[in-house]
Amino acid sequence: MEIIALADVHGDLDYLPAIGEAMARADLVLIAGDITNFGGRREMRNVLLDLQRYTPHVFGVPGNCDGPSVNQYLIESKIDLHCRRVDFQDWTLLGLCSWLACPHAPKPADARDMVKGCLDWLATQYPSDRPVVFVSHQPPSDTAVDCNGDRHSGSPEIRDFIERYQPVLALSGHFHDSVGQDRLGTTTLVNPGAFRQGRYASILAHADHCSVELRSV
Repeated sequence: MEIIALADVHGDLDYLPAIGEAMARADLVLIAGDITNFGGRREMRNVLLDLQRYTPHVFGVPGNCDGPSVNQYLIESKIDLHCRRVDFQDWTLLGLCSWLACPHAPKPADARDMVKGCLDWLATQYPSDRPVVFVSHQPPSDTAVDCNGDRHSGSPEIRDFIERYQPVLALSGHFHDSVGQDRLGTTTLVNPGAFRQGRYASILAHADHCSVELRSV
């Protein structure tokens, strides 16, 4: 499966025409959060309409710069992956926005419980017979894709989930300067960089490995 991976769009689609052909050729476009820049439904709608000029196969999770109405619009548009399983072709897509509670669990006591509740529910949806792509805005901790300056600032809970279940691909964003790829066990980790700066990734995902090209317009 060929994937175009975006993150940290922040409502800026100046570079979109430059990757339009690549998006049209791909099987799937995935967005790892911060789709708008503290925007709401209108900005999310405009971004989605522009993306869908090139492909109808777009899924993603919101990020910390996306308001609650952005998540609601994603849900209504049937492209939301937060605490959701989507079977696409021969693959399963699972997603998480660390700043949103799990809609399937009681209201959490704190932020850590919120993430744990989401991941616990996603674990119940994990398939035994299909390869998985996991999409989160926040990256797993202590990896090449979670550096905030000289500090590792990713999520230990997400790292634990990835190490335990080993999806083929784990896509994230959030840290604009941590563009790159890494591995946790058999899982390929990718932070494509901020699309508002012209960065994205082209990924060829196989059932047991991924080939990744980090690109810049």
